Amino acid sequence: MLKQNTFNFLKNPVFGELLLIFCCTLAIFMTNSNFLNLYKDIINYPIFKFYSHYENFTILDLVNNILMTLFFLEIGIEIKHEILFGALNNKSKAILPGIAALGGMIIPALVYSLTTMKENNIIQSGWAISIATDIVFAVGILRMLGNKIPHSLIVFLLALAIFDDIGAILAIALFYSSKINQSMILCSFGIILILFLLNFYKIKYLTIYCILGVSLWVFIFFSGIHATLSGIILGVILPHQSSINKNYFNAIFYFKKLLSKLTKYCILPCFAFVNSGIHVNNISYDMMFSSLTIGIFLGLVFGKPVGVFIFSYLSILCKFSKLPTGISLKEIFGVSLLCGIGFTMSIFISNLAFSDIYIKNLELAKFSVLLSSLISGVSGFLFLYKIYKNKKVNKRII
Repeated sequence: MLKQNTFNFLKNPVFGELLLIFCCTLAIFMTNSNFLNLYKDIINYPIFKFYSHYENFTILDLVNNILMTLFFLEIGIEIKHEILFGALNNKSKAILPGIAALGGMIIPALVYSLTTMKENNIIQSGWAISIATDIVFAVGILRMLGNKIPHSLIVFLLALAIFDDIGAILAIALFYSSKINQSMILCSFGIILILFLLNFYKIKYLTIYCILGVSLWVFIFFSGIHATLSGIILGVILPHQSSINKNYFNAIFYFKKLLSKLTKYCILPCFAFVNSGIHVNNISYDMMFSSLTIGIFLGLVFGKPVGVFIFSYLSILCKFSKLPTGISLKEIFGVSLLCGIGFTMSIFISNLAFSDIYIKNLELAKFSVLLSSLISGVSGFLFLYKIYKNKKVNKRII
C-alpha cells in the first residue's frame, strides 16, 4: 500500500514543482544553519580545469552553464512546437498572449528602472530580472486547482510564457554578454548554418545534432555571449513533428520526451538548490528596503500583473484580439498574478546582472525574487481558487 501511494505521489503532475520548492528550501536552510560550510563545499566542488576564465569548473558552473543549456534547449523545442502545431500556429491565437507578454515585460522593466534611477549602473543593470515568468511554477499552480480550469486558459498561459521566454532570451543575448570575440561568433554562425542545412535536407540523426550542439556551446562560450543560448538555437533548429512516425524509430522524438522529464525532475531542482543559498541573517532591515529589492519586488508583484492585464484589456478593447473561448477577464487577471512568479529565469538573469564580484547585490536580488514569487504564486492561486471553487469540473483534462 505504501509503495503504491509513493508511486502515485511521484506520478502527480505537481511533483516537479514540489521538488523545486524542497530544493530551494533546503538551500536556504543549509545556508543559514551549521550546514553552511557543507553547502559551500557542494556547490564549489571542483570538477575539472576549464579555460583560464575559471580557476576550477565547479558544480555551480556545471549547473548554470551546462545543465541550464539543456533547460534552454527544451524551451527552444517548446517554442518551435507551439509555432508549428500549438498555441502560436496562427496569428489569431498568438496576438493576445503576445501583447500580454509585451506588457508583462515593458511595465516591470519601467518600474525597476524608475525605482533604481538614482543608483549606479551596476544596480540599474538588473532591469530585466522582473520581466520573466517561471512557466513550471505558473502552470503547476493552475494544475493544483484541478480540472475545473478551462483548457483555453492553460493554452493562454503557455503561449504568454513562451513569448516571455523569447523576450528574456533576447535580453540576455543583447544586454548580458561580455566582450565579444568576433572569430568565435563567426565559428558559431558556421555551426548554425550547418545545422540549418541538416534540417533543410531532413537529416534526423540525433548524434550529428548532439556533436554540432556541443561544438556550438563551446564556440558561443568563448564568444562572450552566454553559452546557454546555444540550447535555444539548437532547440529551434532540431527537426520536429507532431507525433512519432510508426515506420521507424525516431530518436529525436524520444530525446525530447526524455529532456522534458530531465528538466523538470533534475535540472531545475539542481538549479534551485545551487542558486537559492541566501544568507538571510546578513540582510538587514535597510537592505530589505533598498531600491534594488523594492524595484524587483514591485516589478514582479505589481508591474508584471498590471502589464499583462492592462495590455490584454486594451488589446481586446481595441479589437486587436479577442478573449479565448470559455474564459473571462477575471481569469486573465488571475493568470496575470501568476506571471509574477519569476523564480528560475529571474534568478538566472540575476546571476548575469550581478556576478560574484557584486555578491551582496546578487543575494538581495535572489531574496527579492523568492519573496516576490511566493507572494505572486499565493495571490494568484487564491484569486483563481475563489473563481473556480463553485464551478463544475471541466470535461477536458489538463
